[in-house]
Amino acid sequence: GDTYYYSLGDVEEFDVGGGSDVPELTTSSASSIKSDSAVLNGKLTSLGDGKKITEYGFYYGTTSSASTKKKVGDDDDRLKKGDTFDFKLSGLKPDTKYYFKSYAKSSEGIGYGSVKSFTTAEDKEDTPVVTTTSSVFTIGSSYYTLNGSSQAMDAAPYIKNSRTYMPIRYVGYAMGLTDAQIQWYEATRTVILTKGSTTVVLVIGSPTMFVNGQARVMDVAPEITNSRTCLPIAWVAAAFGHTAVWNGATQQVTIAGVTVPGVSKGELKLSRSSLTLEPGDDATITGTLSVDIDDVDYSISGDRVVTVKTTITGTSFKATIKANSGADDGDEATITFTVTDNNGIKYEAELDVAVEDDSGSEVEVSTSKATSITKDSARLNGAVTDDGDLDIKRFGFYYGTNKSQVSKGEDGSADYSKGKGSESKFYLDLDDLDSNKKYYFMAYAVDEDSDITYGKVLDFTTKK
Repeated sequence: GDTYYYSLGDVEEFDVGGGSDVPELTTSSASSIKSDSAVLNGKLTSLGDGKKITEYGFYYGTTSSASTKKKVGDDDDRLKKGDTFDFKLSGLKPDTKYYFKSYAKSSEGIGYGSVKSFTTAEDKEDTPVVTTTSSVFTIGSSYYTLNGSSQAMDAAPYIKNSRTYMPIRYVGYAMGLTDAQIQWYEATRTVILTKGSTTVVLVIGSPTMFVNGQARVMDVAPEITNSRTCLPIAWVAAAFGHTAVWNGATQQVTIAGVTVPGVSKGELKLSRSSLTLEPGDDATITGTLSVDIDDVDYSISGDRVVTVKTTITGTSFKATIKANSGADDGDEATITFTVTDNNGIKYEAELDVAVEDDSGSEVEVSTSKATSITKDSARLNGAVTDDGDLDIKRFGFYYGTNKSQVSKGEDGSADYSKGKGSESKFYLDLDDLDSNKKYYFMAYAVDEDSDITYGKVLDFTTKK
């Protein structure tokens, strides 16, 4: 812009029409608004006078001040004029008004978009998906129909003692079970079928069937035929609330019923809501549900400087989060875990991860080789190689003939003495030593916070 000058004693200058020094943004309306989540949207409209955006994201909250920060990215993303960005907020309260604004930071400062608002949806009860299933099996045929579609089997149904038997897998399919819900245990010759809140246990050769732990005595028993585990289909169908209708004229049995997935009203709980890690470090958190977990997925927003590994055990999972060794101090990431239970219902929970590199404020001490060794004397050497921007109050050595006690420092019983010289190079002259004997020593330094730092334990042997 043009520069104008005026004088009232001293000469001052100012710019007219020079634009903003800090980045300029537009806060766009929230999208995908649900009872517990929403997507915030923003757009960078100008870099200002800065050369690049070093950080950007959103502030949000339940008041117009919107003070909770969610960092979305940094200079690695190379955000430029006209680029849009978004962030999915989870764990929100239903039927609640939230405010948010976008922000971006450059070398010139922080710019903000306007404050927008949205209201989360009301929390409605989950409506279970009702599925009607119908399967028709023909005695002696290796084909059957499942909801009108022809399917092949590796074994055919048969009749024994006026009861229809069928391979375990297809008994489960007829009730809408998946392979994961049909389990065979060879060691105990046991079949376990699970669907929603119903668990059925059968043992080969036993007429007793257990439904949710309650015994039911059948007039037949499961058996193994032609290396196939076969179950009496009518009894199993009844356990899951299905019907088995026999047609003697066509030699067919029809299994029909309504499958209502169990609705798991619950919450995904994490053992921690936030973590602080140093570069290269990791930590493990636990997530729990009130029902069995079928799958765990996750997404990472913010600085992508962490890796995640998960393992599932029943109603819980463990997630090990590791900060990359190249992560920078101040990096932030949000991990959104999406957990699916055995009824297909999904849950979400967030974990905030911050990187804090304390290496710049740590004192480092080096123990150097002993010199001037005689039969009764030696010089110990050490140095403070990094003071961590802290004042060093004193330095010296622990020493003695017991390595274990020396290595314990102030927690051991070894002798110690202050060193001479400067923190960058200090020493201690020992005398009255025994000849031909091994001695151990370790340098130390105490900083302004009274924290003690040790070097390595070294040794020397006096001369004969």
